[in-house]
Amino acid sequence: MSRVTLYRITEVRETSQRKALKGLDNVAADGMAAFETLERVIEELQKAGASPEWGANTKEKLDQAKRYLKTDYKVHCKEESSPCADHCRVFALSDANDEAFKQDCEHWHNLQCDMCESLKSVVHEIEVSVKNENQTISFYSQEQQEDILYDFVQAKNHIFDWKAHILRSENQDLAKQDVLKSLDETSALITMDWAMKFQCQKYREKQSEWFGKRGLSWHVSSVVVKTGQAEEPMVLTYTHLFDTCVQDWFAIASILEDLLFTLKTENPSLSKAYIRSDEAGCYHNNLLMASINDINQRTGVIVERYDFSEPQHGKDICDRIICPMKQAVRRYCDEGNDIQSARDMRAALLQRPVQGVTASVCEVNDKQKTIDVTKIPHFSAYHNFEFEPQGIHVWKAYSVGQGKTVNYTDIVRASQGPTSLVVKDGQSFFDMSVKRNLKSKQMTRSQTSALFPCPKEGCSLSFPCFDSLQRHLDYGEHENTTSQESVYDQLRRDWVARFSTLVPENCPKPKSSDISSVSSSSLPMGWALQKPRGGGTRYSPQVKDYLKARFNAGEESGMKADPQQVAVDMRNARTEENKRLFSREEWLSRNQIQSYF
Repeated sequence: MSRVTLYRITEVRETSQRKALKGLDNVAADGMAAFETLERVIEELQKAGASPEWGANTKEKLDQAKRYLKTDYKVHCKEESSPCADHCRVFALSDANDEAFKQDCEHWHNLQCDMCESLKSVVHEIEVSVKNENQTISFYSQEQQEDILYDFVQAKNHIFDWKAHILRSENQDLAKQDVLKSLDETSALITMDWAMKFQCQKYREKQSEWFGKRGLSWHVSSVVVKTGQAEEPMVLTYTHLFDTCVQDWFAIASILEDLLFTLKTENPSLSKAYIRSDEAGCYHNNLLMASINDINQRTGVIVERYDFSEPQHGKDICDRIICPMKQAVRRYCDEGNDIQSARDMRAALLQRPVQGVTASVCEVNDKQKTIDVTKIPHFSAYHNFEFEPQGIHVWKAYSVGQGKTVNYTDIVRASQGPTSLVVKDGQSFFDMSVKRNLKSKQMTRSQTSALFPCPKEGCSLSFPCFDSLQRHLDYGEHENTTSQESVYDQLRRDWVARFSTLVPENCPKPKSSDISSVSSSSLPMGWALQKPRGGGTRYSPQVKDYLKARFNAGEESGMKADPQQVAVDMRNARTEENKRLFSREEWLSRNQIQSYF
C-alpha cells in the first residue's frame, strides 16, 4: 500500500504503541529476559563457528515459543484434564510424594503438544551446541564455554519456571470462578490488596514541601455480593485509609474483622465469605490463618475458604478500581484542596464519588495482639485454606488431592481477641452513590460495532462500551479460543469427532504407574508445583570482604555502588595472576547483592 493509504488506515484504526511497564511479575519478567539471554547465547555460538542458518532458525523457534507462552498456552491450561502432560493441571500439580496432595488422572497422557515439544527441542538443541557434543564449535577457551553454559542453565530454568507459573495461575483462578457460580444472597467474595502509598499533595506546593513526602497507606477490599432482588452480583469497594500503618498481618486481621462487621450490618442475610489475595507476607501468614477462626465467631460471618493467587494474577479487580479512585483524589486536589491526611482522601472520595466505592479513616490498635501460635509445617507450600470447626484444611493447589487437616489445638497456644480497629470520629464508611453490577449482558462479536475487545489472551468477546468491558474483566468469564489452531488442537478436534459416537466399554481405569509408563512426555508428576524455598545462602569470607569493600567505597565517595554493576564485576574480577577471583558457585545476582547492601 502507498504511504497515503497507510495514513488513512491509521485514522480509522489507531496503531498500537509499546509502553514502559513497572511492577512486573518477577517470574514472568525473568522468563522474558531468559529468551533474550538465549538469543545472546546463540550469537556467541555463531561467533564460535555455528552456522548462520542454524542461528536464524533457532531464533525464529524461540520467538514462536515465547509468543506461545504469552498467548495460547494459557488457553490450553484451562482444561482440568488433558491427554497432554504439559497441559494437564491435575498431573502437573499432584505431589507424587504425598498422597494427600496427589490425584490420579483417569486418562492416558499419550498426546503431545507440538508447540510445547518445540520449546523443549529448541532448548535441547542450544544445550547440545553449548556443550559442543558434535565437536563443530571452536571456543576460545574452556572458561568461555563454561560461562556460556552457566548463562544457558540459568535461562533454561527461568523459562520453565515461567511455564509452570502460568499453569498454576490458571488453576488458582478457578477458585474465583467456582465461587462466582455458586454465589447467592448468603455469600460474598472478597478480594483484598494494599494500594501503593498515596503521596501527599497540595494545590499550591512550594519546593521545600515537594521533597521528603510521606505516603498514606490505604487498603482496598472489593466485595462481590448479591443483595435484594438483583439478578446480577454487584461489586462494592471498601477502602480503609490510614495516616500511619504497619502493613503486617495484624493490620489485615483488623481490616477483615471491621469489613465483615460492616457487611453483616448492611446485609443481615450474609453468612459466608470467600477471600482472595496475593501471597504478600501480610496475607500468607500463619498468624492470620490461625486468627480467622476467632474472627468468624465474633462477626457471625464464616470465612469458608482463603485462596491465594499467583503474583500478578487474581487481584486485578482491585487494580481496576484503584485507578479511578486516584484520579478522583487528584481532581479534588486540582480544584483547590490539599491532600495531606487520610481525612482529606476520604473527603475527596466523598465529594468526587467513584461508582461503588466507600472509604473510612482508621487506626490499627497494636495493643490488641494476643494470639500465639506454632507454625504450620511447610506452610509456604500451601495456597488454599478451608476453615472447618476443628481445624484448617490445606491444599498445595486448588482442587488437587484430598488435602490435609491441621487441628487448631496443634497450632494455637493463645487465641486472638477483638482487634478493635479504631475508626476516627465521623470518618466511617459513607453511603455509595451508585453501585455497579459485576456482569454485563451487553457483548458482541461484531467487529463493526464492538470497539473494545477483551485484552485477555484467547478471549474472543468484544464490547460496545468501555464500562461493559470493565465489568466483563471483573467477572473473568472469558470465552477462550486459540489465536491460531496448532497441530495439537487439530488432533484434539479429530479425536473428539472420531469417538463422539462410540459407547465406551467397561474397562478399568488406568493406574498412575501405567500412565507414567506409557506417557509420551518426559515431564514427571508435579512438575508445575512451586519449588520449596531454600535456606539462606552462606557467602564465603572472600565474597563478604569484596561486597563490604565495594559498599564502603561507595559510602566514602558518595557514589554508591550499583548492585547490577557489582554483579557484572564479580564475574570479571581477577587476581594478579589473571585468575578468577570468584568461582561460578560464588557469583551473586543483582537481587542478592541489593539485599546484602
